[in-house]
Amino acid sequence: EGHSKETNSKVAYWKDRLQKSGSERMISAQKPPNVLILGLDSVSRLNMIRSLPKLKTFLEANDFVEMKGYTKVGENTFPNMMAAMGGMKLHEYPCILPEYMVDNCPFIWKNYSVRRIVKSDAPYFLLSWFTALTHNYINNLKGKNMD
Repeated sequence: EGHSKETNSKVAYWKDRLQKSGSERMISAQKPPNVLILGLDSVSRLNMIRSLPKLKTFLEANDFVEMKGYTKVGENTFPNMMAAMGGMKLHEYPCILPEYMVDNCPFIWKNYSVRRIVKSDAPYFLLSWFTALTHNYINNLKGKNMD
């Protein structure tokens, strides 16, 4: 299909996992795939479908999950991604206050090892979007292992 061996193995992992029962899904001898959360700034879902048809086709072909019910909650990327990453509006995060570190925020990736979505040998996430976006809001992200 033109994909790398690594991508093909990740697709095979997910297809196999979907066929297993709930308890079997929790334990796997194979290393699970990485998690990629993609957020496009200043592009609505419908505008992306109209303007970026190749991207839409790629995402569909690679079994990305589309958050159809997700709606913006703020004026720019930071408050909108905070809502997606932790399920709360920006003002609801107690960890955003200056005396706290953002590392203490209840982000979705913090429970990945507990749920065995990502095994303990690879619980790292790319946070370049986060550190760039938080520059004007806060400067409290340590950038350590996020699990």
